[in-house]
Amino acid sequence: MVDTIAAPSSQSKNAEISAAISDEIASWRRIFGQRQPNVDAKVLLRNAARDLFATLKVDRTVHPDSHEITRQEAIDALYGMAKLANISDDDAQKIFSESFEQSKSQAEDTAKSDDNQASKAKDWRARVFDAAGLRNKAFAEVKYVIPSLIPEGVSILAGRPKIGKSWMALDLALTTALNAPSLCLGNLEPLHGDVLYCALEDNPRRLQRRIARVLSSRDVPWPERLHLANEWRRLDSGGVDDLREIVHRIGERGKCGGRGVRHNGRAQQARKEESDDERGL
Repeated sequence: MVDTIAAPSSQSKNAEISAAISDEIASWRRIFGQRQPNVDAKVLLRNAARDLFATLKVDRTVHPDSHEITRQEAIDALYGMAKLANISDDDAQKIFSESFEQSKSQAEDTAKSDDNQASKAKDWRARVFDAAGLRNKAFAEVKYVIPSLIPEGVSILAGRPKIGKSWMALDLALTTALNAPSLCLGNLEPLHGDVLYCALEDNPRRLQRRIARVLSSRDVPWPERLHLANEWRRLDSGGVDDLREIVHRIGERGKCGGRGVRHNGRAQQARKEESDDERGL
């Protein structure tokens, strides 16, 4: 629907936009403000438009009264980002239209998937079991990448900003990828193997400095089994398939079946200030 993407508006805003849209706009403005010369501005604008359109779909349901003003504010912000990156209005319009259609298509696919899940959910009999049968059921032993801390599956490392989550994650990833014996968090010996570390808030230069600092007290070579990425497709746009592919390739080389896969941060919130490292943050 090309005609739904209006040009920047000069109308006064008589209502506040939702916090979700405001945060998304602020995040993308920060990204554009810190964009490096080698980063394709049109790709960034396309990603920004896609994320904002997806958030607007939710906002339309939650805040129907103020949705039109919120929507225009988002569009104005996108045109402002395009202007900041020297992208013409015509090119921006084309990018917005493509992103809108992509977002619409993804929403339709999600709706179909939800319908299928709802159909499956009706068959409750397959998911109910009794205590007598559970008593004698044998379960495989849980494997831990980091003993008593990170089991197989998904683990979330959470905490307030600047508390050291990224440093801790990098330390765990490096130690896991090093040859035994190699300890982390004092005296914990990890299940050594290959690690994919997706540092989506970093760039190679900053990541190099961080690894050098973490390994400065260890007389060890930098591990070949630590695989690094500063960019990754969204999990719902091919990212999961990419994860499966790299695990398969690592397994083919006879190293390991893909232990310790970590996805660090959101690409949409990308690039913190480079000066963080200089301040020791």
